[in-house]
Amino acid sequence: MMDDWCEVKSPEALIVLNKHAQFSHKFVINTIIAYNLTIMMFLAAALRTYFSESVENRLLPLLAKFPFSNKNSPIYEILYIIQSFLLLLDGNMYCLTDSSYVSMVLHASTKAEILRLELDRFLNNDILRSEKKFTIKILIKKHRQTIQFSKKVEKIYSGQLFLHFALATLQLCFQGFIYLMTLSDNNGISSLLKDTFLSMVLIFELGIYCGLGEYLRSKSCLIAESAYLIPWYELKSTEAKMIMIFIQRAQIPLTITAGKLAVASHRTFTNIIKTSFSYLSVLRASRV
Repeated sequence: MMDDWCEVKSPEALIVLNKHAQFSHKFVINTIIAYNLTIMMFLAAALRTYFSESVENRLLPLLAKFPFSNKNSPIYEILYIIQSFLLLLDGNMYCLTDSSYVSMVLHASTKAEILRLELDRFLNNDILRSEKKFTIKILIKKHRQTIQFSKKVEKIYSGQLFLHFALATLQLCFQGFIYLMTLSDNNGISSLLKDTFLSMVLIFELGIYCGLGEYLRSKSCLIAESAYLIPWYELKSTEAKMIMIFIQRAQIPLTITAGKLAVASHRTFTNIIKTSFSYLSVLRASRV
């Protein structure tokens, strides 16, 4: 990734790089705030029971069973500190994972966008005729590098996305069911806020994974459109054949898949939400 930054020279490409870098920076800050705020809701809900409830009604940030009594001091305080530390550690590790995904997918999108800009420059006849064959070879090489980088990103995150999508579907379902039970039982606003923040963060994370996959796919499709507009009939036969092969390969969009079963896209995001609500309807019907 650093090599790509060093190779960029055109002002248009630098603008694309800076735009994506700024988005990544803002995403990291907002993700850290959202994750830690959600964790604080769990810690505050448990801390409220410590000061306002009896010893028997004390709650830990995470529900857990122990082979010993965990309500009395100092056992409760020690377990509270340990769970708080683990929650903060786990949340910030998720931030690191999500930020890495965003940076890599945006970098792949940047490579695709820069390649499209160079194709537009080739289309506008800004290159000498004697240099066109050499330029076409460079474009093909850059396209191959973009494909290879995209495949590396998919290889890293494919299994993780599959597991995350499957668990997110179930978690949204159960979280919605708990939310409805809390509303009907009037258990207090703190539980509602905690469940709301958790659901919002989960949907936000799903939206980022699927939205960036869709963004990469759209940028890669623009490469084929730009290559299609090249006046191949004005080129030599060997150059025209190279352009035709380039167009055929560019017609296959770059995608990030979840276990090779589902593509990270807007459609997958809506399918996850619909599936979660379908399961939620079944749970509500069984409770009635």
